[in-house]
Amino acid sequence: MPPKKHLPSRHLSLAIPVKRYSPQRPTLQEILANSAPRPWTLSAFTAYLSQNHCLENLEFTMDATLYRKHYKTLLANCGEETIMASTEGCEYVRMLWQKLLDAYITPNGPREVNLPGDVRDRLLSSPN
Repeated sequence: MPPKKHLPSRHLSLAIPVKRYSPQRPTLQEILANSAPRPWTLSAFTAYLSQNHCLENLEFTMDATLYRKHYKTLLANCGEETIMASTEGCEYVRMLWQKLLDAYITPNGPREVNLPGDVRDRLLSSPN
């Protein structure tokens, strides 16, 4: 007996299209800047990381971005001059760096991130 052909119960013009609409996923930078559309908002990403016990990675990324911004500003303001402890903004940048080390890099820190040992050691031994 030949196999029966399966006929659609509806006209083909009413069938669900094979390819569903899927908006392009945003970049991580768009999510972190909170400019991504739903469901990829920064708050949704934060909730996801919190549920998966890895929120410290996002916090580290945000704090490191803040540090980098202020460090670059400090360098730009100094031009070719040597940055001294008395340079305006230097103390604030040093405080941000120390906060990164204490919270995320130091072993058993409150929000320690998972880093290879050699990377951690280089960061901890770098001058302030």
